[in-house]
Amino acid sequence: MRIFLTILVPLFLPTVLYILWLVALKRPEAAGAADWRGLPWPWLALAGVVATAALLFVLRVHITGSPQGVYVPPRYIDGRIEPGHVEPAPPAR
Repeated sequence: MRIFLTILVPLFLPTVLYILWLVALKRPEAAGAADWRGLPWPWLALAGVVATAALLFVLRVHITGSPQGVYVPPRYIDGRIEPGHVEPAPPAR
């Protein structure tokens, strides 16, 4: 679901909005939407890539932030799984 929301939705959203806009204006190009060759594919693809990159940038910089420490992955110790966690960074000398 995360991949769908963070990559696929912003990637295809410009195309979907453009087709809906053509339908709302009742343009001849949108009649039946059978002529896909008439759509401005390079611009729609570029808009989708830019929207995806912007969303991934915002998610990385503003929401997840950077952990202040060292990530320790999950480990198998004495018959049980210790979950992954972030240990505080040692103080700078």
